[in-house]
Amino acid sequence: MVISKPLQNTFMSNSYGSALELVHNTLSTLNYSSKESAHHHQPRDTCLGSDFSAFPFPSFHRGASEFSILEVAAFESWSQSVFCLLSDLVRSVKQRSIILQGVRGCPVLRHQSFDSAIGREGLESKQVVIDKGQTSVHCWVPSKAAADSWEPALLLLHGFQFDGMVGWENQIPEFSKHFRLYVPDLIFFGSSYSNSSERSEIFQAECFKKMLDELKVDRVHVMGTSYGGMVAYRMAHLFPELVDKVVCCSSGVTMTPRTNDRLLKEINCEKVNTILIPTTLEEAKLGMSVATVFNLSKFPLFLIKPLYQRYFSRNMKERTELLEGMIISSEGAPPVPKIGQKTLILWGRKDRIFSTDLAEELKELIGDNAKLVYFENSGHIPQVEKKKEFNAEAIKFLLYS
Repeated sequence: MVISKPLQNTFMSNSYGSALELVHNTLSTLNYSSKESAHHHQPRDTCLGSDFSAFPFPSFHRGASEFSILEVAAFESWSQSVFCLLSDLVRSVKQRSIILQGVRGCPVLRHQSFDSAIGREGLESKQVVIDKGQTSVHCWVPSKAAADSWEPALLLLHGFQFDGMVGWENQIPEFSKHFRLYVPDLIFFGSSYSNSSERSEIFQAECFKKMLDELKVDRVHVMGTSYGGMVAYRMAHLFPELVDKVVCCSSGVTMTPRTNDRLLKEINCEKVNTILIPTTLEEAKLGMSVATVFNLSKFPLFLIKPLYQRYFSRNMKERTELLEGMIISSEGAPPVPKIGQKTLILWGRKDRIFSTDLAEELKELIGDNAKLVYFENSGHIPQVEKKKEFNAEAIKFLLYS
């Protein structure tokens, strides 16, 4: 592939969105000059399946059109071929010249140029040490200018994979217009770690209370998805003076030890660990397939590999202990307490991991202070699959209810 000088110059900027958009809009006009490029030319639907294009990758606008970015590569050496899965497959020669935008996350680009993009949202990376040095929590926090604003604080707690920034990348740009955002990595995810032997969701909740104390945040809305929603719920119950409103997304707060039996039978697995803590690329792909309504059957494993290496394969022992240490869903656990905060429950109508029965049970548990909103044609990750509707519902609730 021949890369023009203007294209090179644009890619050397730190603008993540503009670079992706430029590649998308210019791929169709680029001339292929190498046998290698011609050899690897494959139509998109041949490679990934005809319905894969519906999967909601980050989108960028140009005029009245919206382009869904499926696969983009950035370059370390501009003389090398670009590896791209938008219209064609092109092989790159240099090992780290490939930067993949896989199912969620971008393991290299995120840590090379994403920091500057997040800086434009008024966030900066901070490591917060608590428990006399025993626990270190990584959190994206408001920059000094943003921290001094009068906007309400919002804590975002991701689910049982990836990290805070990947988990909420579709919300941060919009939410940062209305809130002072705090986006931590859960303990044993991303760059958060602890030497404590505690492993329950209550331990996670206590860690984030201590983190907010260190950051001098005395009142905050809390939003959590899946496992993060359980942590958010515990925070609301344990620290009502701290937590204002709550948003629980796809979170099995009322689950029992038998909740996952139907799913495990359906996917022919003995334990939920198979999809939450995968040990192979095939298991990682299965977990992602279960989480979304879209068909990933033809999604190639080589795209999952960099995601697996960066996000799935770390702290596997500790993450296994987190699942085993959960109080929610454990045998003989006390009933889940009722919280008094106004709570928004957001749920995908086709969630295969936590069925809508759990959404109804949670609404009934909280009572009149709870509002339940379903997203049609959405699975376990409506914050990704229905991001515009998700963001609108959350903002409306947190600012105006």
